[in-house]
Amino acid sequence: MKYIEIETSLSRDDVDVFCAQLYDFPIQGVEIIDEYISENEQKQMYVDALEFDNIMEEQVGVRFYLSEEDDVQKIMGTIQTLFPGYVFRQKMSDDQDWAHNWKKYYKPFAISKRMVVKPIWEDINAWPDFRNAEIIIDIDPGMAFGSGTHETTSLCMKAIEKYTKPEDSFVDIGCGSGILGIAAAKLGAGKGILIDIDASACKIARENVMSNRVEDQLEVIQGDLLENVSAKVDFAVANIFAEIIISVTGDVHKILKNQGIFIASGIIKEKEELVVSYLTEHGFDILDITRDGGWIAIVSKSRDDSGGEV
Repeated sequence: MKYIEIETSLSRDDVDVFCAQLYDFPIQGVEIIDEYISENEQKQMYVDALEFDNIMEEQVGVRFYLSEEDDVQKIMGTIQTLFPGYVFRQKMSDDQDWAHNWKKYYKPFAISKRMVVKPIWEDINAWPDFRNAEIIIDIDPGMAFGSGTHETTSLCMKAIEKYTKPEDSFVDIGCGSGILGIAAAKLGAGKGILIDIDASACKIARENVMSNRVEDQLEVIQGDLLENVSAKVDFAVANIFAEIIISVTGDVHKILKNQGIFIASGIIKEKEELVVSYLTEHGFDILDITRDGGWIAIVSKSRDDSGGEV
């Protein structure tokens, strides 16, 4: 199969948000083209034997891929509307190595003292620091968002670990790879519904649910936000964007039990006050706010008696 390779450049500060929003489209892969080597990366290299100019450029390149079977013109028209002023360069590509090259950089890592994320192709016994972890989550993110390495996903997983009670029912809005629902299940939660609008993400999520043997707890459904959910749940998690969190807040309130928990992430720091204000004005009390790398996660609780039982 041939692919359309699309490349652009943008401000370093905008890269995370731009790449995260690409996952709303049928993107086949994303690469960040950045020649800057951080101090932490330098410590892991024999840089004393090298001579190079290590200047942090303000602009960073981003390359992503679409299948030739996609409606490229329509998709790019929408992306161009979302990001006016960006220049996108396109060319055909036969090389499929990019679709798998990222795997050599995706290794097991700890989310917390209890919880480790492991790519399904890695042998945990080869990682002495992790093999005795209480909870090991096997993930193949494929082309879905949710490898666990992004700050927004990590913030959500830590919040789930902190606030989940045994047998809590829940819903994950925009589940991507399914990593958050799988984490909740392995942390002791009860039944969960994982939702994504993208059919490919749902397929990947189902495969990951099976790999982690939590299919009796988790149901993956395709849908637009909460349109297919009517059951009352103990908590909801949404790792999306501030604007979508705001738009779905009313529906989240309707499906939460009394005193239900809402974990919202994917929020850039500039939108923190906006989301906090909206939540507090629409039936939620803020319990916790955590931050990492310019990203925000907000945990809130439904404060009225409108909730019901499952």
